[in-house]
Amino acid sequence: MLAAPLNAESDQVWPTAIRGVLNGTAIPSGMTPATGETRKGRRLVATITATVSVLFFSFAADRMQRREAQYAVTEGTRLDTFYAEHLASALRAPLTAWMFSANQEWVAGDYLIRDGDELAVIPPVSGG
Repeated sequence: MLAAPLNAESDQVWPTAIRGVLNGTAIPSGMTPATGETRKGRRLVATITATVSVLFFSFAADRMQRREAQYAVTEGTRLDTFYAEHLASALRAPLTAWMFSANQEWVAGDYLIRDGDELAVIPPVSGG
């Protein structure tokens, strides 16, 4: 999980686009993790949310009852964790039974999800 420390000197809300909020103080879009930044003597950390699109193919779409869905997850979440939390109960098969791609590249369960990713769930296939 990636975290972004707040780096404001006051209780004002940042006037820029936000991705996360902690204790009423907004986190500017694009802020990256850093160390040692404090606010009023305390270290405040907020998580950054990633929005991902997931495409379901063949009988994965039947089991999910849709062809596409949007999810909000913590940026840096592993694909296998995302699968367990959001897809496993509906797809009714272990992670290893499926193939996955992220942004049209094959990925494994240790792939770290980023904001804007397009994931695809592809059932086992055979050819001949």
